[in-house]
Amino acid sequence: MSNEVLNEAALFFIAFAILSIISLVLSKKNAKKYELENPLKDRKAKARKERLIERHINNSLVDIKGKAYILDGLSKSLKKGIITEEEFQILKSSLDDI
Repeated sequence: MSNEVLNEAALFFIAFAILSIISLVLSKKNAKKYELENPLKDRKAKARKERLIERHINNSLVDIKGKAYILDGLSKSLKKGIITEEEFQILKSSLDDI
């Protein structure tokens, strides 16, 4: 009786180990594929752009005050050195898309 229990336990652990190894191999393969399709540099740039837009452009304020008011505020921020020229261009293009 105890031999049967030990055999079943051993088979369970072997099956568990094999499935774990397969899972690890597949996840590493998919991670490499994702990294090739979406490089870290691109993901960081996209996240930076989204944070920048969230911080400086409020959609409801654009609806109320208008794009010209927001663009004027962005121009003032650029002149004061709060945002860079590159950030200004990103915000201006995203404002045009709204």
